[in-house]
Amino acid sequence: MSWLFGYIGDLAKFKINSPETPIHSYQSSNLLLYAGGNKQTIFHKLDKLNSSCWIAEGVGLKKSGNGYKNLGINDWDDYLSQNEINLNSINGHYVVVKYGNNEIKFFTDALGLRDLYIVKLPAGWGFTTRIDWLKYFINPEIDLKEFGSRWLLQNQISQNSLIKNATRLVSANATIINGRLEVEHKHWKPEIGKENGKAEFEEILNGFLSVENKKINLSLSGGLDSRLLLSLLSNVNFGNWETHTFGDPDHPDSQIACDLMKSIDLENNIINDVIPSSTKTEDLLNNYAVRSIVTNPVSSILNLRFYERISDELKIITDGGFGEIWRREFANRLLYLGKKALQDRNVERIFELLKHQKANFFNDEALNEMKTGALNQISNIIQESEDVQNIGVGKWIDLFSIKTRLPNYYAPEQSRVDDFVTSFMQFVQKDLLKVLFNLKDSDKKNGNLFKEIIKKNSPQLTHIQLVKGNITHTFNSSSLNARLNATIKHRLGKYYKSNLSTELIYSAKDFILDFLHSSSVRTYEFYDSNKIEKLAKGFSNNDKGIISELDWFLSFELFREGISN
Repeated sequence: MSWLFGYIGDLAKFKINSPETPIHSYQSSNLLLYAGGNKQTIFHKLDKLNSSCWIAEGVGLKKSGNGYKNLGINDWDDYLSQNEINLNSINGHYVVVKYGNNEIKFFTDALGLRDLYIVKLPAGWGFTTRIDWLKYFINPEIDLKEFGSRWLLQNQISQNSLIKNATRLVSANATIINGRLEVEHKHWKPEIGKENGKAEFEEILNGFLSVENKKINLSLSGGLDSRLLLSLLSNVNFGNWETHTFGDPDHPDSQIACDLMKSIDLENNIINDVIPSSTKTEDLLNNYAVRSIVTNPVSSILNLRFYERISDELKIITDGGFGEIWRREFANRLLYLGKKALQDRNVERIFELLKHQKANFFNDEALNEMKTGALNQISNIIQESEDVQNIGVGKWIDLFSIKTRLPNYYAPEQSRVDDFVTSFMQFVQKDLLKVLFNLKDSDKKNGNLFKEIIKKNSPQLTHIQLVKGNITHTFNSSSLNARLNATIKHRLGKYYKSNLSTELIYSAKDFILDFLHSSSVRTYEFYDSNKIEKLAKGFSNNDKGIISELDWFLSFELFREGISN
């Protein structure tokens, strides 16, 4: 990821060097500051006297005519050269730092798609955008109470740091001055008004598909969200856009994506490769585990390893990420079964409805601590949020999803992708989300709004099946029918089956077995030793039934090792 790393305080008492070769470095009497990564997503400027500087990382977007402009160095300078910095009008995702007059200011985007970690040290403050680089300041220790919701539920609920003694700056601004840290939270708030906005939604979305001096490169799948974007792009000159799909060309996502492009007489670019060698697999798994922060099993990197191949400063990568928020597809069990629990603030029941089984290798002490933490986080967000009685269950869950899922599930991947390309997700931009809470529930149900726009703009796309996971269903299926169809096909074995995740993990078998038998794993106080032994024996005996458990174990353990070593 494009990164920041630095220290402000007494330089005689604490010295650091950049963990990687920086693109930009700055030193004053009390500051060491480094920044690096992808030149397309990092901008910096010094003043003429070399007494102050600013750095912006990520992707900033501002309105420009009927579309948007990706902020360059001069655009960022227009905002950051002001005495009073106001970034409220900027869409996108970013971390910004400005230094001058012996104080340092930090700014992060309101939706929480980029974050920063700050650590109090004896003679100053350390800060970094990379969680694995906290080890240069402290001995990192995972806070199981903060981690609990990330592991036991669909995603973490709080916006706090998983690492003890570190402050996570997310959806907030901060200032360090005179040895003090001052944090100002800037949580995004919806505009709830009259139920309208369908036309405004389409107009704004079209604007985000027109980025000044950039060619749109759409990550196309077989799902509804990227299809909506394709339907809008299909009416634009193809010289201004293209599509790609990562991964197995035999997967329904790849095949349907190609069928969609053929229906409008164009071609989709499938980007795939063989399983890498053992050494490369080790590097892939290690790097991905640290950067994904236990949001997915490590084998997910199989389809996420190709961004370097589409890196082009003249292109901007887009996808349908978080499009589900417009179809109210998050927290379905809570939506349909949790109305009374939300009204009664029944934290235990809400916990049960949000549970998401991953793997079972922690001991009871760890699981109890995690559950306690998760329950506290649920209780806290209920206390902090608008009363469900005032806005209704549907809107409450929409806002809950934005507050919890964006900074904890989508942010790590967005940050990782920033290391390779310029990219953003149309469906999570502030200018667009302001319309979300003014749409009718009927527009969100069954993806009706999306389907209506697709039919209007490119009706031929409606004749091709949709893909959910590895199962296809008809375009006009309701959400309930799609789920029933998936259940039946799974029971009958009529779905696409891939062994690629298993092949990836077995390609590094020696490395993983050594790992499972290492003293670090065997002595970790929060593992159940019998469960770990079962994993090791099963893997050694080529038991394919334990691969899912092992996949998640590697996600956690490689992260734990990566933040420490």
